[in-house]
Amino acid sequence: MSHGWTLFSFNGRLNRKPYWIATMELIVAAMVVAGGVAAVFYARGQASTPQELLRVAHPWLAGLGVALAYPAAAVFAKRLNKTGWLAALLIVPMLIETWLDPAGGATQTPLVRSIYLAASTITFIVALWFLIELGFMRGTPGDNRYGRDPLASTPAG
Repeated sequence: MSHGWTLFSFNGRLNRKPYWIATMELIVAAMVVAGGVAAVFYARGQASTPQELLRVAHPWLAGLGVALAYPAAAVFAKRLNKTGWLAALLIVPMLIETWLDPAGGATQTPLVRSIYLAASTITFIVALWFLIELGFMRGTPGDNRYGRDPLASTPAG
């Protein structure tokens, strides 16, 4: 199992340990890049408060979210042990929420505010479901149409 396969392939299955490792790597990568973006904007004097930072850095941070969406979907799909399209249940509302975030300067018409709140609610509910199912529950035992059981012992020879 290669690192590239874990982050970029939608084929196969993951058990909890590589899932958590890949998830933590994506979180750390997001934090490092977001911290670097923040440092650049603060150093250039383009932001002196957290609110200004969110406003000026929002396009960069939204782009980071889009860039990390593919590897996150690949990890989720292999751990879900179901169709990979279920990963979109978390990623799509999360990207909508990020794009429409009022802190990023999105115009807050009543419709935009309603969509933002709906996306935020869906993101929270699906993230909680993913945390429980992907992070803590054992996957389906045995081989299935998505691949070999990642916890099955490797045959000798």
